Amino acid sequence: MSGLGAPLPASGSFIKNVRSSCAEMRSHANISINEEAVAAFLTHLDRADFERLSRQHGLTLPLSFDSVAEEVNLLAVLSLLNFLSAYRAPLHKATGSGAYQAVLRLVIGLYISGPNALSALALKELKADGVASLLNVSTTQESSSGIPGVVLGQPNTGDMYEVCQLVARACNSTGEVLLRLGLVDLGSLVLKALERARTLSDEERCEAVLAELVSTIPAFADAHLIDGSRPVYLFKKAFFLLQAISQRGVANAPSTKTLPMFVDNVLPTMLIQLGILDTSNVSSSFAALKAFRPVRAPETDSKGAKAQHEAVEEGPRLSAEEAYVIRASALDAGSFIVKRAHEIAQQDAPKYEWLGALTEADLDGYLWSVAKDDASLRRVPRLVERGTIMY
Repeated sequence: MSGLGAPLPASGSFIKNVRSSCAEMRSHANISINEEAVAAFLTHLDRADFERLSRQHGLTLPLSFDSVAEEVNLLAVLSLLNFLSAYRAPLHKATGSGAYQAVLRLVIGLYISGPNALSALALKELKADGVASLLNVSTTQESSSGIPGVVLGQPNTGDMYEVCQLVARACNSTGEVLLRLGLVDLGSLVLKALERARTLSDEERCEAVLAELVSTIPAFADAHLIDGSRPVYLFKKAFFLLQAISQRGVANAPSTKTLPMFVDNVLPTMLIQLGILDTSNVSSSFAALKAFRPVRAPETDSKGAKAQHEAVEEGPRLSAEEAYVIRASALDAGSFIVKRAHEIAQQDAPKYEWLGALTEADLDGYLWSVAKDDASLRRVPRLVERGTIMY
């Protein structure tokens, strides 16, 4: 069973079930893909911008590694902890940067703090106050004692307290599993899976590593039962890790050309903002998603320039079921967009010939990066699902 109650797919069918469950969920929720908007998006893409942004994925690291094992372990822990998207607004307020930047700061801080700081034992023993120290945030708040000049520190049950608790729990549970299996760190699990699958095809290697991560580590088991009976699988963090080891050229790492997108809260937001996903006729079971619609373009100043340092606003607060539904719909839309891109490349070559090489991982990277690169898109509020450790 996954950490969220959905039975895991049968061996050899994890990726297939991701695609089929997401397609079925989008249809079940009556969320549509606007084909005209897809065509407009693809035919107006600037190739240079797309190629620049699609390859970022946040994997340029200011570090050097003594071994492949060390690098893979850091990438694995980075992927494990890549889940603070719901706390983008409070993290901006507390630290001046967003969720992924906070995760990077945390993981790099652990890495440089000592040779064993990312080991299974260190993960098992990581405390919330240690997380707070690395993020440079406070999990207490000052209150008056009633005595002049005396201030008491009270436990803070606010957003940063919740962030640090979630990170610590994810690390602790992962460390416990790894130690029980006799593994020194999370990277060892990944490297063993890669070694066992080294003679297989790229797609089979992706499947093997994905299954190993999701079946072994609950914090990678990104799945849910919708309506108590419909499983939906996304496995965002496991797909991100596959992209990370592939992009950074780890030995035996498979190509990610056949993978679906690794969907967080940014991708559904961008696809709705672009008019590609339409929630206007969503089924009554998920009526809250109707509020998740394109927003008006940000106001400009008298010179037409976008504001650069505005406060970050939260988007609609969603339940776990609602968030899984819209994320699943985004993953299915990504598959449709890439299929349509390949059709356009064949029909309208040579102008759009370059679209024939587009992959879902490329599209993921572009949508995620353009949401930060474009001033107006950066201001679009993103969906919020509090308490999750999956994205």
